[in-house]
Amino acid sequence: MKAKKCARELENIHKANDLEAAAVIRLMRWLEKTVGKETITEYDVGQKLNEFRARSELYLQPANLPIVGFADNAAVIHYRPRKEDSKKVIAEGFLLFDVCAQYKCGTTDLTRTVALGLLTEEMKEDYTDVLKANIRLASQKFPLGTTGDLLDAIAKADLWNKGKNFRHGTGHGIGYVSNIHEGPGKICVEYAPAFPYARNTPLEEGMLFSDEPGIYRVGRYGIRIENSIAVREEGETEFGTFLGFEVMTFLPFEHKAILAEKLSEFEVNWIRDYYAECRKRLRPYLDDEEFSWLEKKTEF
Repeated sequence: MKAKKCARELENIHKANDLEAAAVIRLMRWLEKTVGKETITEYDVGQKLNEFRARSELYLQPANLPIVGFADNAAVIHYRPRKEDSKKVIAEGFLLFDVCAQYKCGTTDLTRTVALGLLTEEMKEDYTDVLKANIRLASQKFPLGTTGDLLDAIAKADLWNKGKNFRHGTGHGIGYVSNIHEGPGKICVEYAPAFPYARNTPLEEGMLFSDEPGIYRVGRYGIRIENSIAVREEGETEFGTFLGFEVMTFLPFEHKAILAEKLSEFEVNWIRDYYAECRKRLRPYLDDEEFSWLEKKTEF
């Protein structure tokens, strides 16, 4: 009952995600202006985000310690920088940040990986594959009664076919102004013995999950893209009731890392529709300069 959010809760969660997206957009703009010009660390990035969040009177507190990893630290899946020894962020490679927040209207969880400098072809291929996996889960429809372990395998299937993998679930349940990790549902297959409810709990309308595939090259770089997604009913057919997902998080992807020729027509159209909704939802929360930046970042 707790995991199944009602319509009003989902409406509030949308607002929380829009507020968080506005704060992250300000963080992204700050990174563009600051990296390579001033000395900043991974720890500073998380603290700066809290400053931008605090502009909203609905902001309460972080929902978890920020995961901010630059270069090889991003390959440590749950790396959290400490003030006294975090790595300096310079204008090269990838920076990954996985951040969660509590607002009075809901709980948010998102991850973006941004390019701070030149990227190799391998980095672009990996980023594109992660983006494709994110879209794969977000756009997947499934019959009522489907459990999270099955959806996890679907999300990872293309990566597996390329000999790639990530050693965590594709999604976890998210609470409502409560636990950032909330059961009983989980989109996870590899660690299902430790989380048997992933195989025992069918997804139901109103459940809120993360959608966070990744690729981690140990000692080199890490990539993760995460949106929050809510289960919704897609309709009835002669084969029964089908469910799908509604995306709750709207933020630009890293275009410098996308190999557009590797995307299908469906994926290109999905991104364009996603960006149109991104501009629509975030316009009320951004000033003219910030919105102009968003428009440029969502040209695709």
